[in-house]
Amino acid sequence: MVSFRIQSGGLSVSGTVSVVQLGFVRDVTGKQVTVTAVTFLHHGTATNISFCGDQSRSPPVNQVVRAEFSQGVLCAALAVVVVAT
Repeated sequence: MVSFRIQSGGLSVSGTVSVVQLGFVRDVTGKQVTVTAVTFLHHGTATNISFCGDQSRSPPVNQVVRAEFSQGVLCAALAVVVVAT
């Protein structure tokens, strides 16, 4: 299930992680910033979030997780990932 909720201090998304891809973007000064694009999937609906830094080991592919984060300008700062049991 993909769901969003706002909680004190940030946002939360839940869903099955289908893709985790490391990439780069440039900030307004031209500095390269590492991001990790994560696709959360539920019944064919995909939601993509770009997390700051190399988070490629954090959200496990093919697992239902809840990720808590705060949204930034270029990417989201990942606070915690909890795998559903």
